Amino acid sequence: MPSRRQLTEFRTLTEMLAWHFGSRGEAAAMLFGERATTYAELARESLRLARALVDAGASPGHRVVYLGKNCDRFYVLWFGAMFAGVVLAPINWRLAPPEAAAIAADTDAALLFVGPGASPDSARAMRQALGAGARAVDLESELMGFISGFADCPLDREVAAEDIAVQLYTSGTTGVPKGVLLSHRALLEPLQERLRAGIVWERVEPGQGLIVDLPSFHLGGTSWPLVGLHGGAQLLISPEFSPAFILECLRRHDIPLLLMVPATLRLLLEASIGHPPDTFACVKFIRYGGAPITEDLLADCLTRIRCKFVQTFGSTETGGIVTALPPEEHALPATARMRSAGRALPGVEIAIVGADGQLLASGEPGEILVRSQSNMSGYWRRPDAEREALVGQSGWLRTGDIGTIDEAGFLFILDRKQDMIITGGENVYPAEVENLIAGHPDVSDVAVAGIADPRWGQAVTAFVVPRPGALLEAVEVMGFCRGQIAGYKIPKRVVFLDELPRNALGKVLRAELRARLTA
Repeated sequence: MPSRRQLTEFRTLTEMLAWHFGSRGEAAAMLFGERATTYAELARESLRLARALVDAGASPGHRVVYLGKNCDRFYVLWFGAMFAGVVLAPINWRLAPPEAAAIAADTDAALLFVGPGASPDSARAMRQALGAGARAVDLESELMGFISGFADCPLDREVAAEDIAVQLYTSGTTGVPKGVLLSHRALLEPLQERLRAGIVWERVEPGQGLIVDLPSFHLGGTSWPLVGLHGGAQLLISPEFSPAFILECLRRHDIPLLLMVPATLRLLLEASIGHPPDTFACVKFIRYGGAPITEDLLADCLTRIRCKFVQTFGSTETGGIVTALPPEEHALPATARMRSAGRALPGVEIAIVGADGQLLASGEPGEILVRSQSNMSGYWRRPDAEREALVGQSGWLRTGDIGTIDEAGFLFILDRKQDMIITGGENVYPAEVENLIAGHPDVSDVAVAGIADPRWGQAVTAFVVPRPGALLEAVEVMGFCRGQIAGYKIPKRVVFLDELPRNALGKVLRAELRARLTA
């Protein structure tokens, strides 16, 4: 039997699952509703699915797509695809049908797997986009039939650490979002390096639970479950974020770690009012990202949850988290460092460079570059974007974020190079929303910006200049967006102006728009 040391030294995700299958197969791996799955059952069903994919014509390097909310059978699909050398591309179930169809077409997949909560219109549009020969399989009603009759033994192929494990799509500034290619090594080795370094806020043990409520099309929803599976814990799967689900899990299971964004953490606190004082007793750490935590929210959490907090920063392209602000920096009254994203994690290098690519001194703002084993392998069929993001053969990745590093190594993120908005943990690019609203016949000019919001982190806000004589109302602008873009991209507020502030080159001054509204 492999030693305990080897438990943290897997080369691939499939090797990780095979180890649990062989050493502790009857242990609980997943719970979805009332359906429980052991590690042995997860491995066997995944191996049968791998053979079913090959039988359906999928070869190593082919893509399959998934549309749906979180469910246990998503992991059967994902591990099955990895055993077969096939790359799974989960697609955002919140997208409007035309958006989802465009991404599906980009994958060139022949198989579409549909999970709970998927829009029938989006599934139909995706299948049409994939072509006449594409096949759709419903995970709940058809998956067991799809894998029926196939053996649960490994295929005659070796999975390598450099093989692509998943293809995640970014939010695009223009056109179709880019497919980020993440290898087994990128998803697995940085986690193992952190565990070997003694980082305890990603360590779970057999018999414990890990709540999975972030969407599987997100990096967080893909990488966070691996923390639980690596440690041999049980994944407690919710279709989507639900404070009631979290509170019920905390009542029934030993859950040492939670992963949140500040917006959902506030919702959880609100939902916990009236629950017993020991509701959060098992929680040792809360890891959060997407935005710094506010001082008042931290104060409420320290009073009511009484655990330690860790902020992390990363992106889809970085393959996971690359910096962390540790618990000792989450003390009140807050210091300036609590507005930072923390310091580089083990095995990660962070650099700040100017427009000429030269390193900048401490405190000077510039673009954030990252070098680590978790960096993406590239973009799917986008060599132009890949060349722009990856700095030659140096291993450095341009993040597109602007920041500074202080003398102690703390990273401060100042702005997003492309003005990306993070609302409730979702990424929104202003250009996409602006292009849509500009198509309204009564709109003369428009700019979109993220405005600080206590509930969502940032609220998508549209600044609209109506055409002369037009009687345009906010509800009309919002209604124009519905059905054409995802709901979270629709402006939560519309502000009408006589003109937009622009610089001498005609660029909209979004900072001035934010300042006006704040004032």
